[in-house]
Amino acid sequence: MKESAEANSTLMNGARERAKTLLSQYVTKIGDLQGAKYEVQFRDAE
Repeated sequence: MKESAEANSTLMNGARERAKTLLSQYVTKIGDLQGAKYEVQFRDAE
């Protein structure tokens, strides 16, 4: 299943964007609870 998902660039790009959204929302919500503001940036692995 992993190999077939990795072979499909559309699926991989969608999954990557969903992961970015979830992580950004999580960090932002934790910051809000602590009274802090965080900026989330992503970089592709080399």
